[in-house]
Amino acid sequence: MNNLLEDAREKDKEVWVLFQDMKKAFDSVSLVMMRKALERIKIPELLIDFLLSLYNKRKIKVITEYGLTKEFAAEDGLDQGEVVSPLMWRIFYDPLLSLIHKEKDLGYKIELEWPYDLR
Repeated sequence: MNNLLEDAREKDKEVWVLFQDMKKAFDSVSLVMMRKALERIKIPELLIDFLLSLYNKRKIKVITEYGLTKEFAAEDGLDQGEVVSPLMWRIFYDPLLSLIHKEKDLGYKIELEWPYDLR
C-alpha cells in the first residue's frame, strides 16, 4: 500500500483506496437490491420470491455460552447460517465483480523502470 501511495504522489496520479469490512458482509445485503441482482441474472420471479422469503420477516436468537438470547426481528441482510447465503452473497456482488473483471483499465498500475521492469 505504501508503494502505491508513494508512486501516486511521485507521478501526480489519482489513487482511490476502498475497504470493505467483510465481517458484516452478509448483514449489509439489502433485500431490495438482492431482488434486482437476482432479476439481473434472469432468475424466475417465483424462485426470487421463494429465496427472498427465507430472509424476510425473520426472528433470530443467538446461541451464547449462557443459552439462547431473547428473540429479535432481523433487518435487511442474509443469515450467515443459511446454506444458500454464500451463493446469494456472490449473486449480490456479481455486478461489481463482473465490472472489475471486464474492465481492463480499472485498478492502479505501477510503471516500473529498469532495473525493476521484469517484462
